[in-house]
Amino acid sequence: MTKNYEQLIQELIDLLMHETASDLHLSAGRLPFIRVSGELIPLSKYQVFTPEDVFGILRVISADAVSYTHLRAHETKANLVCRLL
Repeated sequence: MTKNYEQLIQELIDLLMHETASDLHLSAGRLPFIRVSGELIPLSKYQVFTPEDVFGILRVISADAVSYTHLRAHETKANLVCRLL
């Protein structure tokens, strides 16, 4: 079954806003995390993301021209750190 990444990223962004989180951390092989008041909180209602999930979300973000900070040098391409601006 194909995942709806547009719906998923919108749900994650809505959650960020509701929780007044500053960051969304996505990494293959891990749960998504949000940063609230400096603390990383796992989003256990979601499954562990696959590389395909992270790339699917990245494609949606890129297509919608939503800004993301950067991929850090020590991270793989399958890791993405998004910051609400």
